[in-house]
Amino acid sequence: MEKQRRFPRLNMAIQMEYAVLDANCNSCKAKIEDISVAGISVKTKELLKKGTYLDVKFYLPKDKTPVEAISKVAWSREIGPNNFETGIEFIKINYADQERIGNLITEE
Repeated sequence: MEKQRRFPRLNMAIQMEYAVLDANCNSCKAKIEDISVAGISVKTKELLKKGTYLDVKFYLPKDKTPVEAISKVAWSREIGPNNFETGIEFIKINYADQERIGNLITEE
């Protein structure tokens, strides 16, 4: 049974860059699986522990301006060897970026 979500989500496959705050990872890559105005679900090659803060950057389809946000790992689970699924919550995001995400979701 699928649990209820607070915000509508849109399934999509776009690339994202992230950096773990206060770590030596300059720029890592992940694939966004779905998105909402409150956060994203991504696939990564590394386990990101719950509570880890990230600086994320990605482009919405047909947009030239990136969405950038300070985010926090809400959950993470292994789905295969060196393959993880991670829920990321936006902590600090520009209202205009959040609005662009909301518009994308309602358009679909």
